[in-house]
Amino acid sequence: MSQKRHSAMTWLLATVAAVGNDILDYFGGALPLAGDVLDIISTAFMYPVAGPFYDLFTLAELIPGVDVIPVHTLALIAAYLWR
Repeated sequence: MSQKRHSAMTWLLATVAAVGNDILDYFGGALPLAGDVLDIISTAFMYPVAGPFYDLFTLAELIPGVDVIPVHTLALIAAYLWR
């Protein structure tokens, strides 16, 4: 399966989005359903850039109490290194 190579600017924008999502997830953890909806939207947004590895990694966000770990940022870094 060949994955399209993305430019450095695409990865930079994806990183900013992932860090922003982790920040919103950390502070929005008081609203569990809203946080889960945000996680699903973010995962769908990142799929074209990071691929299926990112999606599998971010499933951990749906576990209660994991909002304190920057899962989206770590998943994006892992997907970047995996490519």
